[in-house]
Amino acid sequence: MHSSAPGSGWVRRSFAIGGAGKGGFFRRVGLSRQLIRRYIHVVLTYVTRFLMGAPISIRLDGDVRDELEAEARSRGIGLATLLREIATAAAREVKRTRIRRASAAVAAHVATSAEGQAFYDEWGTPHADAG
Repeated sequence: MHSSAPGSGWVRRSFAIGGAGKGGFFRRVGLSRQLIRRYIHVVLTYVTRFLMGAPISIRLDGDVRDELEAEARSRGIGLATLLREIATAAAREVKRTRIRRASAAVAAHVATSAEGQAFYDEWGTPHADAG
């Protein structure tokens, strides 16, 4: 396992490979080696979190885990991938539900508000041939 701490060998290799060494871009703009290493560490940490996400840990009862593992095997994927798919689908549904509730609240407000009705009367209805 590679350490990504500033000053570690892995960061030094990334630093050298990234062209930030002697005569590289970062040196030409006057950045110190320490600042360059810190910059690379922060960028690598951000990119890793962006691409892979932050890990989480959950506890499952044995029978639940067995059922999920069986489902994952039937789909030809790993348990972690199945859990990611389930969580992603649930998050999308939660977001859609929140948007629907907010839209319903706006519609209820417009239906009972003279100001809201006037806004929509002034706004008008789009026409198919308006393009």
